[in-house]
Amino acid sequence: MKVQELILYHYKSRDFISKHRYFIENPELLNELIEVATGNLNYPLPEYASWWLFHIARTNAIVLNPFHQQLIDCVLKNENGTVLRNSLGVLNEFPLIEYKEGLLLDRLIHLLVAENYKVATQVYSLYLLAYFTKKYPEIKQEVLEIIKMKAEKPLTPALRIGVKNYLKHIKSIN
Repeated sequence: MKVQELILYHYKSRDFISKHRYFIENPELLNELIEVATGNLNYPLPEYASWWLFHIARTNAIVLNPFHQQLIDCVLKNENGTVLRNSLGVLNEFPLIEYKEGLLLDRLIHLLVAENYKVATQVYSLYLLAYFTKKYPEIKQEVLEIIKMKAEKPLTPALRIGVKNYLKHIKSIN
């Protein structure tokens, strides 16, 4: 069964998320799943495909390693809030790579600063920025200024936890 058919068959079921294991057991379908998640298809295909990717990454990120660059490209170009959030969640399961590193860093800062992105997108961006801050300590002050600016308004509980985790992650950096 093709990935699109799988999504359309299962996306309203209670156990939709658990179906991600099917792709771990059948990695030959991962390329098609990535294409659906990062493609320009109509709802619910990219949203649910990216949701499966997120759960695959949390279960066994290694199987998605060959698609690391495609997922970075997705974060750089995609404006679908759900796909963006899930792709950032997947990238948080990988180490940083040099592929389009500067563009990714700029995009993460944009996603954190802009008010029109969902909180989870901002939190996942902040978590990736923690890895960048460890690699490039000179960005620490810029990220802290963004956090300070965002804190001028009440932070949502999720963003407050994200900030706390970011600060904990980078506390040893001068």
